Amino acid sequence: MSSESLPLDFDIYLKETLINLKTDDEIFSPYIKGILEGDESPEDKNEALQGIISEITDSGIEAICEDILKKWSSCSGKNSCNCESQPSLSPASLDIQLAKLMEKQASCIATSLPPIKKPISREQEQLKQAVLAQHAQVSAVCDDGEEEEVEETRSDGLLAKNTNAAAVEQEMRQKREQRKLEHQVKKDKDKAER
Repeated sequence: MSSESLPLDFDIYLKETLINLKTDDEIFSPYIKGILEGDESPEDKNEALQGIISEITDSGIEAICEDILKKWSSCSGKNSCNCESQPSLSPASLDIQLAKLMEKQASCIATSLPPIKKPISREQEQLKQAVLAQHAQVSAVCDDGEEEEVEETRSDGLLAKNTNAAAVEQEMRQKREQRKLEHQVKKDKDKAER
């Protein structure tokens, strides 16, 4: 057997063991391997394994834990010469490295691609030109200070002076005048009654 297949042998063994216990191997395998790969003492590993296996089954817990520990020690003992040459990567660190690679690749793709231009229809182009022309004319008129001539110079009615503010101000003046008149009438009436 090659040294690369040894961890695979343990994975297969653990998967078969968990399937025989009628449980989901994809959920429990990472937990069990995490315990086995930890720096704890063999007693602590055995205790943690018993805790997990006791959640799965009620019978033969100690025997199952001993078998798992024996298989792990035999696989890791044969593979110990390669452990120093290859860095151990936990699933979390693999996820982090994968995320970094994906971000780097996405940023490279985003910077290397030219922006996509949508085709513009003739109507959209005409509308754009009309808006630009209006803006240019308004800018020229505002620069000269001849805002009132804008209404007179445009015969097509596309550009008109905003009279909303003036209309509101005029309405406010009329209301004030009306209140003044009403107040004066009331004052005169009160004087006449005394």
